[in-house]
Amino acid sequence: MKDLFEENAKKIRVYVAVETVLDPFEKNTSEANLTPYVIKAMITDLISSQVAYKMPGIITEKAKELMIEKKHKTLIESCNMIQISGENYYGWRDNSGKNLQLREECEYIRLYVYKRND
Repeated sequence: MKDLFEENAKKIRVYVAVETVLDPFEKNTSEANLTPYVIKAMITDLISSQVAYKMPGIITEKAKELMIEKKHKTLIESCNMIQISGENYYGWRDNSGKNLQLREECEYIRLYVYKRND
């Protein structure tokens, strides 16, 4: 598996954001992305039926499955955005909006990301 990862992995940029409270009474906040971390990931495109199964409620044409080394788990959990080939992708979070949906497999984790239709 390690050889397959080394042959097919591509570089991605992982952005972590800092939240600033603009008005504590109105609870308005602003997020600013910090300098990105560059890590390697195996990237697989998902078809629409896979998106419906793995990310219920997400309607998008562009979704990807990332396989990342487990040592980057804390970075991925705190990330705000992931940039792949110049396009911004966001992690699918559970109902609380706090935790990314990760699946651990031996020394790797799988993460599902999608492109927002902003």
